[in-house]
Amino acid sequence: AYPALMTAVIFISFKIKPLTWMLVLAAALGQVDLIDTLMHLHTPLLISILRIANGLIFGWVIGLIWIGFVWKIAVKSRFFG
Repeated sequence: AYPALMTAVIFISFKIKPLTWMLVLAAALGQVDLIDTLMHLHTPLLISILRIANGLIFGWVIGLIWIGFVWKIAVKSRFFG
């Protein structure tokens, strides 16, 4: 969900509307999953925190790679104008 959030921010800043709402929806689902992780009372808090940290770290790494890829394609095709 974090790569979708990062892509949505880029799309909104460049006023690209066609896919933005789907990216925002995916990002919202990711945030709901984060809250859902904490709602399981039978899971120790440390495990929940590790799961959240794992998602943040890998999500941001994958998101940055994805944004670099999208940016490279956009610059070559002059999509951002």
